[in-house]
Order: sequence, then C-alpha cells, then structure tokens
Amino acid sequence: MAHEIDMTGGVARAAFARQPAWHGLGKVVPESMTVEEAIEFAGLDWEVHPEPIYFKDEKPGEEPVMRAIPDKRAIIRDDSRECTGIVSDKWTPVQNRALGQFIQSVTDQGARLESAGSLRRGKRVWFLLDLKKTYEPLKGDSVHSYLVFGNGHDGLTTLKGLGTDTRVVCQNTWALALEGTNGENKNKGITFRHDGTIATYEAKAREYIESLFKSSDKRKEESEALAKMVRMRDEDMAAFFIKRLKAMQVKEEKEVKRALDQLANFQASETNTRNGMAGTGWAAFQVWSEYLDYRPGLKDVRAARWESNLFGEYARSKANAWQELLALAK
Repeated sequence: MAHEIDMTGGVARAAFARQPAWHGLGKVVPESMTVEEAIEFAGLDWEVHPEPIYFKDEKPGEEPVMRAIPDKRAIIRDDSRECTGIVSDKWTPVQNRALGQFIQSVTDQGARLESAGSLRRGKRVWFLLDLKKTYEPLKGDSVHSYLVFGNGHDGLTTLKGLGTDTRVVCQNTWALALEGTNGENKNKGITFRHDGTIATYEAKAREYIESLFKSSDKRKEESEALAKMVRMRDEDMAAFFIKRLKAMQVKEEKEVKRALDQLANFQASETNTRNGMAGTGWAAFQVWSEYLDYRPGLKDVRAARWESNLFGEYARSKANAWQELLALAK
C-alpha cells in the first residue's frame, strides 16, 4: 500500500472533490463537500480513545498479575481496535467529527471543503479547504490558495492548520512562506494542543484564516517579482539547486548529478517555460517545487511526501528557496 491511504475494512478512507489523488483511490464527488458529507464519504466516522496499557508482573513463587503501566495510555481506534500510538495520560484526542465541526465554525468566509481522509491506518487525518482565492504571477499561470488542517492520532503529530498555495497547471503545492528571514519560515500556521481545549482556539483560527485572505495581494506581488527578475543563467540555476540539495544532505557527486539531470528535465518542461518564465526566479522556484513533489526514484511514498511538503522538511526547503529568490529579485 505505497499510497498510505487508510484501507481499514478494505475501503479507501478518503474523499476528493472532482478528481481522485494517489493511485485513484477514494470516493470522488462532483463538487465540494459539507463536513458531514466529508466524514461520511471519507469514512472518518470513527473515534480514538486512550486506554490503559498492561504488562504481566511475574514474581517467583507467585501467580502472574496484570498491572497497568503508570502515566501511559494506548490510543485505540474504536472501529478496528487498532493501536495508533502511545501517549501520556494527559493527552486528549481531537476526534474527527469535532475537528470537522471546528473547521466549519471558523471558515464562514466561504471556503469550500475539497478533500478529507486518513493515512497510515488512521494515524493521520486531514481536511483540505479551497479558500477561493486565485492570483496570476504570469498571464494564464494561475495559483490557487488552500487551507489544510492535519491531525495526528499517534501521539506524535501536532494538530495544525496551514495555508498552502497550488500552481494549477502542474499542481505544485507549497506551504505559504511570506515572512521568513534567515532561512526560517515564520508562517507556521496555527497549532493546537491535544488537551481538550480546541474550542478555545476559534478566535485565533479565525484571525489566521483572515490573514491568509489579506496576504493574497502580497503573495501576488512577490510571485510577480520572481517572474520579472533578471534572468538566471543555466549555471546560476544549477548553483541554486546544488545549494538546496546540499541543505537536504544530498552531497555525493553521483546523487547530485542524478538530481541535476532530473531538475534539468523539469526546467525544460512546457509548464516551466511558458509565457516567458524560463530563467526567472519564478521558474527556479517552480522547478524546485516540482522536483520535491514529483521527482522519480524516491523512497518516500506519495502521501508521506505530501505531508513533508506541508509540514516537514520539504516545506522548509521550499520556504528557504522562496526567500532566497526574493532576495535576488530585489
């Protein structure tokens, strides 16, 4: 199951508006969904509960006794009785329906629910919303804005909401990186503690979502600046990519050469040379994003790569690339 979509009960626990993702699995609906529809269509109508963990205490000459491990709980999924993680006794789950209802309560600006589902047998859950905001760095080259909420039922993953942009022509996705300096992405979205207080975050979530709408003009300006910057020569592009590769610990000469060959293919593609974008910072960023999104020969699977692009190493790499190119464009 390289796609990592949750297949508990032999059913793909995912739903998508208009088109499928990852191996064509999951239910596809004609239009966007309500939260209740998403929970039904994506098979998210299950809960997790912390339960005691026992061990067999065996002492010489005595009958074995089952004892609970102090301060630790197993997270048990109620429909499959599968353990999704180990947590402290202070951890409180955010149930799928509760998260969906929270999202619905803070997105009354007109956002549409585009997809939802679970990964890794329920250890990860996501809801993706279309913010219905579009801008064009170049004529005919549309970028669409989204908001993704990701939650973990594994005791390791933070519940987070994060703005993302997607280039429509090739579906490159990157977490928004508007204010980063010194190689850091300051726009880290909104995070929630697993302590049963999600409802108290409503005002903060509304403020963050409103900031995404307000920042649309700035994202458009920055993208246009990258699209208009002085042309980067092939050797400039290669140097930029090598720097990014080394930051990701790709340093062996053979690996670097293979990566540069793949990047060159993306660089020469129709989607990255259209409307005069070849050689610009906008092209450099899209080539790097496309490489992280789709490069062949990766050991990581598509769903894991998607998570990294939003919340992990790939997101940081794209944020750093964006800020470095903006500095060159000034």
